[in-house]
Amino acid sequence: MIARKSFPLGLIPCALLAQSLLAGTINVKITDHQEQPVANAEVRLVKADSGEGVATLSSAEGLAALEAATPGEYKLMVRKAGYMPLVMAHVQVGDAATQVEPKLVTQPVFDKWSSDAEAAVKRKKYKEALALYQQILAYFPQDAGFWANLATTYQMDGDLEEAMEAVEKAAHYDPQYDRLEKEIVGIAAHEVGKKYLAQREFPKAVRYFTRSVTADPTYAPAFYGLALSYANQGMYPQALENVQKALELSPNDSQYKSIEERLKNLVGRKQ
Repeated sequence: MIARKSFPLGLIPCALLAQSLLAGTINVKITDHQEQPVANAEVRLVKADSGEGVATLSSAEGLAALEAATPGEYKLMVRKAGYMPLVMAHVQVGDAATQVEPKLVTQPVFDKWSSDAEAAVKRKKYKEALALYQQILAYFPQDAGFWANLATTYQMDGDLEEAMEAVEKAAHYDPQYDRLEKEIVGIAAHEVGKKYLAQREFPKAVRYFTRSVTADPTYAPAFYGLALSYANQGMYPQALENVQKALELSPNDSQYKSIEERLKNLVGRKQ
């Protein structure tokens, strides 16, 4: 289970405000896993760069409003005894009011969802695990760890495009998943590119091979896939450039060398 930090102390409390449309206001509606409003939850809004913030309690209807001092990125933190604390680390406050609807879940329910998801993965019941991870992410939408779990489960289930989307969110919320993003996107985008290359959908193949080499610039097969995709569109200089990059990474590959020679001849004829 992912460790969850306690909230910082010493925030400036604010009076409970009615839900409003004031500029710079965060209007919060808190419900639980049974879609019931959560009253008397502590809600804190903290400026990401300075740590300054305000706090209040939710009303009987689960509503709270906090007025940000200045526009910018904030953390929104919600907690109540008996529930898992929730931290939304990327809440953008602008000139207009922002509506946020965090969901809380009790510790026993959260623990069951987590353990059931892990057990489903071990049993290779990937669809079941995916549904559970998606359910958890509905309550913890900025939890990088669960986005990473979702990504690897999609990958095991063979849904490479969804795996890429999920791991990119994991890396967005926590840079420690940059390496996992490189691994999953580098390989997955290459596989999707190969599919489009076989289907002769060359522009789509270029898009995915490019995505692969952007994620992992050391992956020679993706540069080779780019070369073939460009060559099949008559774009021989671009094809030659990419097969030469593949050869820089894998200089002894006879297939790459053969394609390089053919492309050199084709480029020479066009000049």
